[in-house]
Amino acid sequence: MPFAVTHILVPLILVDFVRDHFYKKKFILPNRYVIFAGLAGLLPDVDMLYPLFSVPNLHGTITHSIFIPIAFFIGFLISHYLKKKKLYKIFLMLFIGFSIHILLDATFSDSIAFLFPLSFERIGLNLIGPLKEWYSFYAAMDAILLFVWLIHEELEHKISDYW
Repeated sequence: MPFAVTHILVPLILVDFVRDHFYKKKFILPNRYVIFAGLAGLLPDVDMLYPLFSVPNLHGTITHSIFIPIAFFIGFLISHYLKKKKLYKIFLMLFIGFSIHILLDATFSDSIAFLFPLSFERIGLNLIGPLKEWYSFYAAMDAILLFVWLIHEELEHKISDYW
């Protein structure tokens, strides 16, 4: 499973990149929504607190089900139809963050139960492998993602002016 930093950085970078390069008006999606997308990318790992609840094998089930992002997308569509701008942006960022988290976990690490609670079958590509064996790779991936994002921010927003 990728580190928490990866789960924050990937949606944050993607939303920031799309906003900066496909929308000319920056006020359409202010920075707070970009950051919210990154934080939403971490939310599915709330089930990592399972030792507090004494539920074995909980991780990768409830919060990694495809039904949660679908619910957020439906919330996005309804709030967009009702013209609730702030609400539909929040639902969209939740959808993006959750979806990217699920894709990262299913691609790079163990399997997850996409269709929980309808099915307990776990699916995943497991391209990289368990965290214990690939710790250095995941740490390097975080460092590279952060470095690329900081370069992008410098080129697009001149963040060095703030120092």
